[in-house]
Amino acid sequence: MESSSLHGSQEEQPDNTFEQNMAAADASSSFDPEDVSDAYYALDRQWRFTQINSRAERLMRQPRVDLLGKSIWDVLPGAIDTAFYAEHQMAVRTGTPGRFEAFYPAAGIWIEAFAYPSQDGLSVFFQDTTTRKQAVDALRESEQRFRAVWETSADAMVLSDRHGTVLNVNPAYIELYGYTFDELVGKNFAIIFPDERRAEANEDYQRAFNSQGPFLPFERTVRHKGGTERVVEARIDFIEERGERVAMLSSIRDVTNRNRAAEALKESEERFRKTFDEAPIGMALVGTDLKPTRVNQALGNFLGYSEAELLSMSVADLTYPEDVEADIELAKRLLRGEIPDYKTEKRYVTKAGEMVWAQLLVTVIRDNSGNVMSGLSMLEDITSRKAAEGERAQLLAREHEARLLAEGAVRAEEELLSMVSHDLRNPVAVISGITQLLQKQIARGNQPTPERLNSELAQLAAAASRMKAFIRDLSTPQHLEPGQMLLMEPERVDLVALCRRVIATHARRTERHQLTVEADLPQLVGYWDPVRLEQVLDNLISNAVKYSPAGGTVLISIGYEEPTAEGGDISHNRRAVLHVKDEGIGIPSGDLPHVFEWYRRASNARDIIGGTGIGLASARQIIEQHGGRIIAESHEGVGSIFTVLLPLNYPAVRTTRVHHR
Repeated sequence: MESSSLHGSQEEQPDNTFEQNMAAADASSSFDPEDVSDAYYALDRQWRFTQINSRAERLMRQPRVDLLGKSIWDVLPGAIDTAFYAEHQMAVRTGTPGRFEAFYPAAGIWIEAFAYPSQDGLSVFFQDTTTRKQAVDALRESEQRFRAVWETSADAMVLSDRHGTVLNVNPAYIELYGYTFDELVGKNFAIIFPDERRAEANEDYQRAFNSQGPFLPFERTVRHKGGTERVVEARIDFIEERGERVAMLSSIRDVTNRNRAAEALKESEERFRKTFDEAPIGMALVGTDLKPTRVNQALGNFLGYSEAELLSMSVADLTYPEDVEADIELAKRLLRGEIPDYKTEKRYVTKAGEMVWAQLLVTVIRDNSGNVMSGLSMLEDITSRKAAEGERAQLLAREHEARLLAEGAVRAEEELLSMVSHDLRNPVAVISGITQLLQKQIARGNQPTPERLNSELAQLAAAASRMKAFIRDLSTPQHLEPGQMLLMEPERVDLVALCRRVIATHARRTERHQLTVEADLPQLVGYWDPVRLEQVLDNLISNAVKYSPAGGTVLISIGYEEPTAEGGDISHNRRAVLHVKDEGIGIPSGDLPHVFEWYRRASNARDIIGGTGIGLASARQIIEQHGGRIIAESHEGVGSIFTVLLPLNYPAVRTTRVHHR
């Protein structure tokens, strides 16, 4: 369509097609909808508002927070039967930009709109044309009313006759072109053009004046008197008298910033599209409904779906079931604006049903008002790395297990050495003590009597027998671990005589302690392993002496008790009862429940009195293997009592392993 006006020469209307993704425009630092002189909004493919600038907010008379994310036809149901609706639909359907003028009933104004379709929706620039329409009407109805509109209009306006002579200009026209009122009025309109273009401009003007039909708005580049150039958009109307055109009214608006914004929008879309589509990692734009609105090829390759399939699915559909709850919660927090982004490792399920791992980074995209529009997800395939980590974890686990076994072997060896050292200490001390005593006596010329010599030799034989038993345990592999069943060789033993012999041995080693035996009977005979039982007595008496560093009495009392009912079971075997009582440092109440555990020592003795923590554990094992019990009572700072309850007959069959606790 050819047209002319008072402000430009005849040209074809420019093509303003924008192939761009309006939803991604917010990601561009070069486009700010607030810089555009027009009102502006953007819609997605479901006709939902995704961007609105403040001018549009004012013209539509609704806050953007009430519009964003809602369908335009839900917000403006009255527009569905108007050209407003038809032009929007046509622009999207044909993919061709549309320019139209329609009445906007919600605000009671006329608007002229410029709709630019893209793959993701529609971008619309619009402006209030009520003033211009009123100007034309006012011109017909009242010069006074027209003058008020004329003077206050933001659009540059010029009135010229059929010959192109300027009849009047408004202040906005003077500001746009830089000429004074006197330089323009009464002159040919083409004064605003360079000399070489004025003849052509006049010819275009005459053709427009004499042509029939409506004139569509068109854009031109104009030059200010000072030399600067601006892009303007012109509209023309005619004044008629008796059916004949007598004057032309041209309205011109500066659209330089709008065009720059549109160009920036186009460049932004191209950059975004190129980066998004060609990214080597999976990328997706996810709406507030947690459904993808756009995906790239890398994401399709990663998950095995086509683009159409991905766009029909939700985030939950693609996520490994066990990860859905945590991932959805993070995504909801992001889209509610509670967090700006998040990074995590999560599992997905491919179309083939395989589980894959991705490192996921999600960041939020907001509009100019800070409202959340969508989330941008970036997925990097880390399946191979996670598999390698799993293999490494297995290797580390096997290595850890092997290390524990090796450490256990070393610890068992150390424990064995501790046990042997502890158990051999008393018989070695007996042998050493008796030998030294005999040597000193002989050195002084005092020959021992046969009775004395026989007694000492008997003690040496008993100590050697005990050492033999320890060596036997040492050579039996299955008895090397603390708590294992011990070999027993029970025989008739007089407990009273055994206690007196052990006490006599220990009495030779201390001068600060008084060791005493009290027995209810002169003899108390039972069927026990004498070596093992002597080991128990040695441990209890040596502990009583050792943990009484200030001296005092160590009392061993021996008695027996008749059968009793314990836990519903009747014991048909009389039990020997043996108490070892000292006046030593005692055991703290917190340590008392653990005194019979292997390698446990009372906290008040660790740093001042040496020990291994195996004597009482060993004693307990021996007593329990005899079918008896050992009990500890103590008060810190007062002393301790250890009670042994020992059946007089060793169990005929005993196969249960006794574990340390």
